[in-house]
Amino acid sequence: MSDNTIKTRVQAFGKRLLDTAKDEYYASPESRIHTIVGGASEYFVRLRKVKAEWDKNNTPERQEFQEYLKENYGIQMKMEPDGIDIAYEILDEKKHTLFLLKFGA
Repeated sequence: MSDNTIKTRVQAFGKRLLDTAKDEYYASPESRIHTIVGGASEYFVRLRKVKAEWDKNNTPERQEFQEYLKENYGIQMKMEPDGIDIAYEILDEKKHTLFLLKFGA
């Protein structure tokens, strides 16, 4: 068995293991997020979906996530020392509407 095949299998197993462990007590990742941040969970769930879309763009010159969010969905994330703030600034109403429609819960 080649090293590449082993590495691929280990990564696949690791992903399955993490997904099982993460959601052991919750029906979905979204419900886990809701438990942590409460009513503002929809914003974080949408951000997670945008992040997945951003991750698919594997070009070497891809922009930072915050810039991608600003350029494509008109949102300025607010960062705190301990992470992302629940509050955010809407820079472009049309792009923000697209964000809400495309990644709505």
